[in-house]
Amino acid sequence: MKTKKLVRDTLILTAVSLLMRGVGLVFSSFLSESIGAEGLGLLELILSVCGFAVSLAGSGIKLTTIRLTVSAQAQGMSVKRTVKMCFAYALIPASVAAILLISFAPMAARMIGQSEAAICFRLYAVSLPFISLSCALSGYFTAVRKATAYAAVTTGEQLFRIGLTSVLLTVFLPYGVVSACAAVVFGQCIAEALSVLVTFIIYLRQRTNDNDMGRPRFKELLSIALPDSVSSNLRSALVTVRQILIPKTLKQSGISAAQGLAAYGVVQGMALPVINFAGCIPSVFSGLLIPEIAECVAKDNKKRAEKLMLKALRYTFLFSCAVAAILYGFAPQIGRLLYPDSKAAFYIRLLAPIIPVSYVDMTTDGILKGLGLQLDSMRFNIIEAAVCLSMVLVLVPIWGVWGYVAMIFTGEILNFGLSINRLRKYAIK
Repeated sequence: MKTKKLVRDTLILTAVSLLMRGVGLVFSSFLSESIGAEGLGLLELILSVCGFAVSLAGSGIKLTTIRLTVSAQAQGMSVKRTVKMCFAYALIPASVAAILLISFAPMAARMIGQSEAAICFRLYAVSLPFISLSCALSGYFTAVRKATAYAAVTTGEQLFRIGLTSVLLTVFLPYGVVSACAAVVFGQCIAEALSVLVTFIIYLRQRTNDNDMGRPRFKELLSIALPDSVSSNLRSALVTVRQILIPKTLKQSGISAAQGLAAYGVVQGMALPVINFAGCIPSVFSGLLIPEIAECVAKDNKKRAEKLMLKALRYTFLFSCAVAAILYGFAPQIGRLLYPDSKAAFYIRLLAPIIPVSYVDMTTDGILKGLGLQLDSMRFNIIEAAVCLSMVLVLVPIWGVWGYVAMIFTGEILNFGLSINRLRKYAIK
């Protein structure tokens, strides 16, 4: 019965994710037409810096909520109190992240070479508490196997965000590319706030009166959240520095600053979204695997856990190979359809062979988290981020965009190798 529910939820969430990824690609095409490759590169830089703030605000909240909720259900403790504790904790790192992003907005803007972009960071800071609460809500709905309800809200949020942003872009685009980026950020803030409000109402209506016995242990929350927070924030910091340096090191390879930003925009803002388009399927599946495998661990049912792992890895590999073949074969048509007058098609075809490694790694990462090995997973991510940062500093100034592509391949292969080796060691115990 649980397997059927897992398959049903996977199919529903996959359909929703594919729909939204498709809408996202169309929106990305619209952005590239509106602000150009250089503007898209600037927007990606802004979002990269904000990504570190999101990591700090999230601080392992989703995973913590999933594991504590599953544990509370298995031990007959109060799920309501557990979730309340997760909500309260979520606001602490979010507030810290928001204050830091507002305080260091001018410095961050200078780091990306656009002092006027400080307004973008201040606007984004407003959304951080909502993003943090959204992580906790997502963790709860995933843990109680009601992720489809959360997916419906996020779908509405994405559609609203894209519609609002499109309107704001038409208004602010004449004032320059920074104003256009600010419009995108502001649209995301409004959509995030409305999404959390609607999701919280659904949470209040769907939650049931549970066993009031047993108080959740804040110490247990910290034992999951803090290690995951430290490791994820360290990785995010390395990734943010790397993303900021890529356009600068591309310039060192002999091209102008505008060309470097445009090249970054083509790879990061055009080609990679296409490569990661179908990645929502293993991403959704790995997310749903976390509570399933966590429950197996809690009940000491290693046989079922291993069965789930093998099936997940096998199906993900077969699916990813098919996706890679399709994107490699139809890259010119996809490039002309979404990003005419750009080199996106070339990079889509160039990056297509890494898809099986990337997608299987997503599933492996979800399995490790379900097994309670999230610290190993994050350690591997930190190693990957450090190696990739070194490659940006050493190879990109020499090889240009080819160094950037080599970095992407090396990072994905390294992370996958470390993760699958750790999973193999668990399986043979």
